[in-house]
Amino acid sequence: MRYDVTGQRVIQEVANIAFFDIADIFDSQGRLLPLDSIPAHARQAIASIEIEDMNVGFGENKMKVGELKRVKFNSKEKALEMLMKYLRLYEDKVKVTVEGNVDVKHTIDRVDLDERINQLMDDKLKDILG
Repeated sequence: MRYDVTGQRVIQEVANIAFFDIADIFDSQGRLLPLDSIPAHARQAIASIEIEDMNVGFGENKMKVGELKRVKFNSKEKALEMLMKYLRLYEDKVKVTVEGNVDVKHTIDRVDLDERINQLMDDKLKDILG
């Protein structure tokens, strides 16, 4: 399977998680909608769905009386934080102004820098994709 990965698509995916309304996955009676009836933007906020049969009796007398459905969602807080950083509404850096002569020397190996960038990108994709 091939994915069309663009910056805009990633931002939209994160926005769908951030602004997800839980009411989008339930019917008017409060029942979980079938997966094919849940809007795509709402499905993107779902990390997993587990369905467990509820039974009474044992052996040949065992009878299904219902289902227990557990829905786990991607982190709304994390998605909002990512959007805030993208929109520069939140900065995790501090600006420092220094007056006078300052000699700052720092070297980094290009291979180390490439590895660190790749690791950060992998971490972000794992956060986004679950």
